[in-house]
Amino acid sequence: MKLALCVSKYFIIGKFGTFVRLRILFYSTSIMKYKEIKPNGFLQNFIQCFWFHKTTDKAIQHTILPDGYFDLLIEFENDILTDIKLTGVWKTPKNIDIPRNKIFFAIRFKLLAAEYLFQREIKSILDTSVNLPFDFWNINNYQSHNFETFVENTTGHIKNSIKYFKLSL
Repeated sequence: MKLALCVSKYFIIGKFGTFVRLRILFYSTSIMKYKEIKPNGFLQNFIQCFWFHKTTDKAIQHTILPDGYFDLLIEFENDILTDIKLTGVWKTPKNIDIPRNKIFFAIRFKLLAAEYLFQREIKSILDTSVNLPFDFWNINNYQSHNFETFVENTTGHIKNSIKYFKLSL
């Protein structure tokens, strides 16, 4: 099996002409591709990373190990949005089967985000998976090849949510 691993740092110009530094991890094999983008600044308190996972023409099996984070998971199958869910903090390993031609966009959140962004107590997200509507954070507007756009737009949405939360206190 061929393996490619790349870690890079680079700058992009954001919507408002500001420079944003991204830290990216990219991992690729013949049956899957994985990419992480780390947040910057204040968002590092709430988000561990944005991630992308794509299977090719083979189904694969994974074991999810407890890591102390929870995820917003967006699933595409054959380039069609099929599911949006909030997956909880797992206390035990979970074996999962991922079908071929599946793409995931996700945000791996730190525990602090449970209350700030989702108004949920941490105990309410332990070992759970909750389906969300397709229009949650306008996710239904993204296509499976728009991961970087997803990251940029949801970063803006999350920043605005945190500002709103601060103002309402």
